[in-house]
Order: sequence, then structure tokens, then C-alpha cells
Amino acid sequence: MSDLALSRIDALMKIRETVDQLTDQLPWEPPCDWFETDEHLLLVVDLPGVTSDSLEFSQDDSGKLLLSGRRGGAPDSAHPISLERPQARFERELEPPRPAVPGSARATLQSGLLTVWLEKREKTIDIGSAG
Repeated sequence: MSDLALSRIDALMKIRETVDQLTDQLPWEPPCDWFETDEHLLLVVDLPGVTSDSLEFSQDDSGKLLLSGRRGGAPDSAHPISLERPQARFERELEPPRPAVPGSARATLQSGLLTVWLEKREKTIDIGSAG
């Protein structure tokens, strides 16, 4: 291979390393889904690779949920060859789709899923038929 070709390949590799470093600093938004039962709203957030130690979760007085943390990657001694998974900090502010009781949030993190239960302000009432 010629020196010119090697020089161009080296330049491209440096550009890729720079992009990888910049991408590592960009925030990402983990996907989430909302569900409801008669008495609760359920929020399920996809957080693979996130530990409870690197996760912060709170509910403000208006009922809004604040979620932040960091997902790490490979050990420091490993040199990445290809990176597809976000390896950065994340922050999400989530507004419940229905009114929830402030301070009622309970959460568990298991197998990469954060599940949050919120008590509904207005519970669903089943109406039976007289018969």
C-alpha cells in the first residue's frame, strides 16, 4: 500500500476516534412506556447496563418525574473497535399522562428495566350491572 493511502487511512481513523469521543459525551434518552391499572400508573424505562448506584430518580411537587444516570461501557483497559450502544449520561423529565399523587412513586430496577408505580389521583371505578 502506498504512503499516500496509509496517510489517508490514518487520517480517517483519527476522525473516527474524535467522533467516538464526542458521541460518548452526548446525552441519550432511554425509551419508556406508560401503562395503567385501576389504581396506578406504571412507567417502564429501558435501562440496560445501568446500575442502581449510577441512577438518580425523584418526583417533584407537581408530580413530574426526574430521571438521570450514566450507562458505562467496557472496562477502561479495553480499546473499542466498534461502538453502537450509547455510553453516556442521560436525563429525562417525564410528565405522567394522567394526574398522579405527588410523592407516591415507588421504583424497582431489575434486569435492565426500571419500573415505577405512581398512585393515580382519580382511580378507575368499575360499574357493575344490576341484574
